[in-house]
Order: sequence, then structure tokens, then C-alpha cells
Amino acid sequence: MKVDFSSDRSSEPLEELFASPEFETLMLRMGVSDFAADSDFHSMIGQETSKREAKKTAEKYLGRNYALKVSESSLAYTVYASNISATVSKHGGYLMQLMFDLPQQEITITEDEALKKMEKFLSDVLPEYDLLSCQGITFDGLYRGDFCPVRNGILCLDEEISVGVSASSGRICLFDAGEYYRSRGGEVRLPKDFLTAQAVSEMWEGESVVPCKVRIGYGVETLCFRVGDFFADGVTGRRLDNIKNK
Repeated sequence: MKVDFSSDRSSEPLEELFASPEFETLMLRMGVSDFAADSDFHSMIGQETSKREAKKTAEKYLGRNYALKVSESSLAYTVYASNISATVSKHGGYLMQLMFDLPQQEITITEDEALKKMEKFLSDVLPEYDLLSCQGITFDGLYRGDFCPVRNGILCLDEEISVGVSASSGRICLFDAGEYYRSRGGEVRLPKDFLTAQAVSEMWEGESVVPCKVRIGYGVETLCFRVGDFFADGVTGRRLDNIKNK
């Protein structure tokens, strides 16, 4: 799918620009969540960043060859031109989101090379480079990898991070850490009555089992097990049908 950004929309207000059908289509294709207006980011801590500092941070990844504008909300600064954007948190100056519209051209890099670029990028932009588990890489004109932090042996599925790499230029063209910053907390610990992975695996005839942290509602997280392609309660081992596996 090719999104046409040939018209000049740079004079439009930010809310109109990002509500345009063209940008909405691009965001849907890339699976980018619109989180800039969400105030539920309890992990956004650190010294407050100025608009000028946020623009400098964004320029590291967007480049300097654009007439970049900056919009301010209670949560973050959005640095943008007509077909690119980067969101930088007010507190801490963290890069939260990055998006380009890059043309699809001849493939020049492999999936393994793309994965290395993703891992290097994440080590640069995350404030605390957690142990990350790659949940898979897909290809749709670009390589897209989905990563989840692992804390104390627990896979934090509610903190998924997406990174996209152009298959032709090898450039990072998509980054979405909305769920990471929304759900990220301190060290995760299992309760005393939590079953062992071996016990749950035996209950489910030897299925592969991973202890996970998932979001089951707005702001509600729970610890459970991912068993094959479904989830099981961490105390009883019973199947949980109200949690959908990604």
C-alpha cells in the first residue's frame, strides 16, 4: 500500500494533520498506537525537557533536512513534518514514537541484519535496556520486530515494543514504545502461591509454558502463564479465556 504525501500539509494544525486519511492509513498499516494524548504513563519520570531539547532528540532520528515543527501536550512533544513524526516525553526526554513513510524498493538487507539494527537501536533509545525477547519479525515492505522485556524471568507482554527497518535502506522507520511506557514498572516478582512452570506444563500435557505479565483491562495487569497458544491462571493453572494471545 502506497500512501500519497505529495500535497503540502505542513501549514495544517497538528490535530488535523494526524487525523488526515493519509496519515491514519499509514498508522493503521504500521500498527502504530495513538498514545500521545494518554495521561496514563506512570513511568515517565526525570527532569523536564524543553521544546528545543526535544527537537534535538528527534533530529537524531528524523534528520535535519526537514522543516520540523513542534507541538506540545501535557505528556510529550511531537516533532513532525508532513510525513514524519517523533514523540519525545516531557519528563526524561525519552523517544517514545518514531515514524517515516519510506518507499518500498529493492530488498538489500536480510532479516538477520534487520534484527541486529533493531537491537542496536533499542539499546540506544531505551532508558534502561531491559533483557528483551523478540516475539517475531514480520515483513510487509519493511521488517517489523516486536519485542517484550523480561524481568525476573517474567515475559512482560503488556509492554510490547515495535521496531521497523526499511528492507532497502536499512534505516529505522518505525518505533512504537507506547505500551512499554504505559505499563513499565519496577521489578516483577511472582507471588508465593504461584505455580511453577513445570507444574503447569504437566497439567497441560507437556505444552511449553512461560510466566507472563499481561494487561487484562485499562490499567489492570496480571501475572499468569502462556501455555502454547493460550493463557492459564498462575495459581490454579486453569485456562483463562478472557485473555487473548497476540
